[in-house]
Amino acid sequence: MPEPANDQRKRLIRRIHAEARSRGMDKEARVALQRRATGKESCADMTAVELRSVIAEMGRSRDRLPSSPMTGKVKALWISAWHLGVVRDRTDAACASWLRRQTGLDAAAWAKPAAMAKAVQALKSWLAREAGVDWRPHLSLGRDGREREVERPRARVLEAQWRILHKAGRVRIAGDAALGAYASEHAGLGRQDSHLALTDEQADALIRHFGEMIRAGAAT
Repeated sequence: MPEPANDQRKRLIRRIHAEARSRGMDKEARVALQRRATGKESCADMTAVELRSVIAEMGRSRDRLPSSPMTGKVKALWISAWHLGVVRDRTDAACASWLRRQTGLDAAAWAKPAAMAKAVQALKSWLAREAGVDWRPHLSLGRDGREREVERPRARVLEAQWRILHKAGRVRIAGDAALGAYASEHAGLGRQDSHLALTDEQADALIRHFGEMIRAGAAT
């Protein structure tokens, strides 16, 4: 005997709420997902077809990184992990899988600042252990002649890549001076300078270049 339509809707609504709880989604996150899937915020206003659309969207969202101020940092660190040879899959889906294991939460909850801040720190700690990235600030002289601390995460990734390449025999000379000379030539600066002089775009290009060298060495 077919299930009555109202009973079917109640069963689907219970499933949505249960799925949301299991994924660490609060009401705000669940309602946002429901709006995205059907244009409606309340399950009570949805048909059985629309409720199934919400369930399907919950499944798709598992491998989708949400848009939030912290998401960019997580993505950048994940790509850095790929260029450092720590991970073999640079995709958002692979990053999402790692995030689920780290936080115990699902996609909709990652937009929460506290959860994403935890993920950022976990990624930085992982890259420090596995690739030797030193995340400490660099010291820089200000115009007043006083030293100040400056965060340069791209430079720290480059330094770790250079050490990895030197250890693998892909570059001959260790140290920041050799890295600076290589960086200057690669960026076409026209003079030998520190890798700290690179723009973000130049540093990103060199990180990609070193990443190709690291992955090529791992494949041999």
